[in-house]
Amino acid sequence: PSRCCRFYFRGIGRPLLVLRFAPDRSQPDRQLFYIIGGLLSRESERGRFEMRTVPTCEGLICAIHEFRPRLPWPVYVATQAWVHLWVMSSFGRHLAA
Repeated sequence: PSRCCRFYFRGIGRPLLVLRFAPDRSQPDRQLFYIIGGLLSRESERGRFEMRTVPTCEGLICAIHEFRPRLPWPVYVATQAWVHLWVMSSFGRHLAA
């Protein structure tokens, strides 16, 4: 069975993003998720979200690879990209706490 993670915004019934865990491509220091759907993404087999630990500084690196936003690129850059920046900054503060 696939393990999926869904991100919702309060008041919106459909998920913003749906990620599927990739156990065959993950290790204890690297977790990989495929971006498989949601209101903010276009369907793609290649979009990925990756988290890696950095043992030398007890840090964590998060990266999004080959993400295809649903919005046209100029609209994405002006709107959704700022939301992603806020989400990742909030995630960083959460991990630091």
